[in-house]
Amino acid sequence: MESDGVWSLDRDGDGRKKTWCCLAATARDLARIGRLYLREGDWDGHRIVPANWVHASTRRDGVPTADWPADYAGIGLENYGYQ
Repeated sequence: MESDGVWSLDRDGDGRKKTWCCLAATARDLARIGRLYLREGDWDGHRIVPANWVHASTRRDGVPTADWPADYAGIGLENYGYQ
């Protein structure tokens, strides 16, 4: 990323990072993430993310709900990809 990003926590103190939302990033940085995904994890000829991970991370059934930590499953989040 060109600019510093900021993650939000789901609660103060020892909270989990909200990996399903709330990354404060510039439009340009988000476009870079989109470009990386459109090119299946390749950045100008360099493999940054494995292509199979890109595919798996965008599938609705990427992580079976049964494998979720109890605190995530308990708040009713929908299962989609790797969040």
